[in-house]
Amino acid sequence: MAGLAAALPEYELLGELGRGAMGVVLLGRHRSLGRDVAIKELPPAFAADESVRKRFLREARTVAGLNHPHVVVIHDFIDRAGHLALVMERLPGGTVWDRFTGRGITVPTACALLLATAAGLDHAHRHGVLHRDIKPENLMFTGEGQLKVTDFGMAKVMGGEKTLATADGVVLGTPAYMAPEQAEGSPVGPAVDVYACGTMLYELVSGRLPFASAPTPMAMLVRRITNDPPPVRDAAPNLPAPIASVIDTAIARSVGHRFEHVVDLAVALGDAAARTWGPEWLAATGLRVVGSEAIERAARQTGRAVAVEPGPASDDSSPPAPGQGHRAPRTVLDEPDPAGSGETRAVVAENPRRRGAVDLREVSIGQVVDITELGRPAAATAPMVVSAGLALVLAAALLAGPTSLTGLTRSASSGPSDRPGAAATIGGRSTGEAPVEVDFSQPLVVEGLGAGSRVRLEASLLGVPVGVSEAALTNGRAEIDPAYLRWTTAGAIDVDFMVDDDVEPRAAMVATTTHSRLVTAPTLLAGLIGLYGLASVQGNLRGLRTGSRRLGPSLGLLISGGLLGASAASLVAIAKGLPPTVEFLAVGAGLAASSAAMLGEAARRRGARRGVTVFVR
Repeated sequence: MAGLAAALPEYELLGELGRGAMGVVLLGRHRSLGRDVAIKELPPAFAADESVRKRFLREARTVAGLNHPHVVVIHDFIDRAGHLALVMERLPGGTVWDRFTGRGITVPTACALLLATAAGLDHAHRHGVLHRDIKPENLMFTGEGQLKVTDFGMAKVMGGEKTLATADGVVLGTPAYMAPEQAEGSPVGPAVDVYACGTMLYELVSGRLPFASAPTPMAMLVRRITNDPPPVRDAAPNLPAPIASVIDTAIARSVGHRFEHVVDLAVALGDAAARTWGPEWLAATGLRVVGSEAIERAARQTGRAVAVEPGPASDDSSPPAPGQGHRAPRTVLDEPDPAGSGETRAVVAENPRRRGAVDLREVSIGQVVDITELGRPAAATAPMVVSAGLALVLAAALLAGPTSLTGLTRSASSGPSDRPGAAATIGGRSTGEAPVEVDFSQPLVVEGLGAGSRVRLEASLLGVPVGVSEAALTNGRAEIDPAYLRWTTAGAIDVDFMVDDDVEPRAAMVATTTHSRLVTAPTLLAGLIGLYGLASVQGNLRGLRTGSRRLGPSLGLLISGGLLGASAASLVAIAKGLPPTVEFLAVGAGLAASSAAMLGEAARRRGARRGVTVFVR
């Protein structure tokens, strides 16, 4: 404050009034005139930028030239000693947000506030000034209770015609009221202020924002770009239908479906309010709307609305000249709604706690870029390349099969000498061979098991039992009925032959099943796990692209990618008739999880182009 005080010797700085994303607001007093003023200073880092300085001086002159009862008065602007500041009239009556979160605002009062806001905005639009940041915090009251629109041109001062963001995808602005085209970084016109006004009125009459269910500001922005807003009557069922129709038109996702200018919105709203509450409704709110004959007249009329057809399409987004008609995109008014004519209940903000203002003094000008620079394919190239490389390594490992890592299990890797019990044959082949082909759809003749009365065949996969079958043993020979083993076994499994009460198996082998492996429990289970993993990967990628969450989808990708990789490794082992060793499954799961994580990072970066994280004031 000391540096600014030196740059403003004609003013006495009395303290801080508040902070916003665009700067700090100080209370000051003109030493000679004794007039209290509000002084808004731009962050020094931005004030030092020559392009920002030029825009500030240009916009300050333009805004200072505005002369309207509902527009804040600019007394002076400062460009001294590296400081840029606006000196404005002090508005001691607080903000609309203060009133909304305090005693609340009735629906008629909310409509009156919107008419006053639109009157001020229409005057600014006719002088070539867009606001681009309309919200309850930027609507303030004089000591006599007259509404004033503040912070004109600040968004343009900071970014010109662009929507700015930090390099990591943080948008400078207020996402709750930002029009879809503004969030995307597309060219903007008066329709952005129409959208913000409609969104603000939606909130004032219902207590909540159109996309209030979005878990983060990021998700709120993306949803308004990709989804149509929910009708206001979903949030405020008792809202009179004519008022609701005006609001729904104002917040249409497409620019062509909204009111073309704020005066169109205000005229339609004033007409709807007069139809609902009578010609004296505006006076009953205690608020004055001045400076726009069209809006004042509409607020008093009660005749039936005539359908207005859209005019021819035009690329000219400038407001019409004085005396020319305004047009609405479509008919927005219905018959009066008698059920709503007595609505006097004050609506209070559903979520009165805003997130703290972001101090741009902590952001370097070099960190700020045009939002359209974010999330371009190049930004996602590196993680995509890494993901593709890991996928290729995974494919190579799967094609090589389990033997590339650990060889076969049991007798296949160790040899029969490491297995207890007598040598035996099954189907004429020694159990010491690796592996032994077995058809579990047919009886198995086992010989060479030695003395005993009964033999039990125990099959397992990765140490997990998958089936048991018993048979009588005569002279070391048995004919075993596999029973359900044909459905529970597939590929290569471990088989033990237990005789009577022996603790250790008489023979052990790796068996490669020769019966059909398609309709078996291991194949179906691995396939189902793989399908679940694939669906989960897609769902988590969608979550990262939309930006509704980060931690959840990131962890989900690791898990679902691991399941997908383990499933693929199991199916490869089954198809090749090789044992799916723990090491082989772990390699498949690890490579797939890593590839999915890199794919997720690419999706997150692409999602940044749609304003994935937002500065909230």
